[in-house]
Amino acid sequence: MVAIRSGGLAFDSLVGYQKNGLRTRLVGPEYEGLLVGMANERFGENSKRITKFREALKEAIAGPLEGREGWEDKEARRERKRADGLRKAAEAKAKTGKESQPDAEELELGLNFGLGASELQEADS
Repeated sequence: MVAIRSGGLAFDSLVGYQKNGLRTRLVGPEYEGLLVGMANERFGENSKRITKFREALKEAIAGPLEGREGWEDKEARRERKRADGLRKAAEAKAKTGKESQPDAEELELGLNFGLGASELQEADS
C-alpha cells in the first residue's frame, strides 16, 4: 500500500463551531456558497492530478522497456559506448598527430571499456 499526499490543493475554512450541543454558524449562506464553489474546483483539479498520476504509474510498471523507442539492451549499449570511446581517442590522436603508442589517458579510456594496451594498439591500426 502506498500513500501519496499533496498539500497543494488543501482547503480549510472555519464555518462554525459547536459548544454544549449547540451549533453556531460563523458565515452567511453567500460565503458558504463561495466556499463550496472553491472546494468543488479543487476536487476537479485533484481528479485531473489523480488521473495523470495513474497513467504515469501504469506506464512505469507496464513492463520491460524492450521494444520501446530509443531502447537498447546492455550489450548494444556497451558496444556503442566502446565505439564512441575509440572514435574519440582516434580523433584526439589525429588532432595532435601522436604516434601509434597509446598514452596513459588512452590506456585508462581503454581500461574503462575493458581493453588492454595491445587491444588499443590493434584498434588504432
